[in-house]
Amino acid sequence: MCTFALIFGGILPTVSATEAQEFMMHNKNAERRANTASNSFTLQVLSDEGVEQVIDTPSGKQFEWKIASPTESHQRIFKVKSDAAVKLSIDETSGAVVVNLNGTDTALINSPWAYDANGVPQPTHYEVNGDTFTQIVETNGEYTAYPITADPRVNWGIVSGHIYFSKEETRRVAAGAASAAAISPFWVLVPPPFGEALGTWWANNSTNITIWATAAVAQNKCLALKVGATGQVTPPSLGISSEHYTDGCV
Repeated sequence: MCTFALIFGGILPTVSATEAQEFMMHNKNAERRANTASNSFTLQVLSDEGVEQVIDTPSGKQFEWKIASPTESHQRIFKVKSDAAVKLSIDETSGAVVVNLNGTDTALINSPWAYDANGVPQPTHYEVNGDTFTQIVETNGEYTAYPITADPRVNWGIVSGHIYFSKEETRRVAAGAASAAAISPFWVLVPPPFGEALGTWWANNSTNITIWATAAVAQNKCLALKVGATGQVTPPSLGISSEHYTDGCV
């Protein structure tokens, strides 16, 4: 068995049925590293076809895989391996996968996306079974242009006081409040009472968020939010402002 440990993003070699891909996911959230069980986990690709590309992002890694033709497999299976007890669950609103280690929500597998060769979105979703999750891509039938590109994206939540949104999430937020509601629930990774406050803020500020994301899309950048506590804890008081980023904007 050939194992790959990837520290920097790049194109991966093609795997065969006798090989496996494994990626060590190091926690980028410094505030959560005190909990050693949450410092890292390994993402193993169980599907023979593997993934073609791994891209470093400010808050984790994005894994991209392709479907070259209608006869190829339209799913990839991934296993979360850790010395801690692993529990995976799906957020009903967004479709994201919440990674729980030893009883603590530690990371997110962001809401999935898939596009065909013409840039047309394809239906896709996750299914979980124990410590494994599967991304399944459906198609728009005869009108689908191959190859299809899909991804799972591992997100550690707030990193250095920032919440980083992918290019796809930025596009969804710019599309309006309804699409913004389907964004991966980053606030579940923030301990109370600030996690709940972030979720409430997100729900109550859809107009501003849409404006910020629209500006990012216009510049071909991704949206980021700078988050900080303003001193008051009960009820929690937060200061939130918008930023854009390009390094790891995928």
